[in-house]
Amino acid sequence: MNLERIFKNLILLYPVLFVLTLPLLVYIDWDIPVESYTETTTNGSILILLAVVFFINLYFLYKFKPIGKTLFIPLLIIMLLFEIPVPYESLVMTPGYEYIDSLIVYIEGILTGMIIALLYFTNIKDKFKKT
Repeated sequence: MNLERIFKNLILLYPVLFVLTLPLLVYIDWDIPVESYTETTTNGSILILLAVVFFINLYFLYKFKPIGKTLFIPLLIIMLLFEIPVPYESLVMTPGYEYIDSLIVYIEGILTGMIIALLYFTNIKDKFKKT
């Protein structure tokens, strides 16, 4: 199989994982009283903005634009830094769904590693040269 095709298929898996993750959010029981719940926090707003920029960056990677390769790892690092403060101990999953959530997180990590490996250690890196 062609490396370019594998790379593009890996890029297309990110939106699929995102769609698979959305139904899990319905099954999270937030351990926060309704009175003190705010609709959107600053971190939440920044994460939404970063997610939009990340999906735009995935489009750039799919089309082999040099800016996509340049922004991929910094965006991953910034998104990781904003996800760390989320108090996961306040999340209680409905029994049986925590394993699915963990599986999706592991798949996302493997997917990210495969994209980084293809970006920097294969002939795909030559496709991102400025012409």
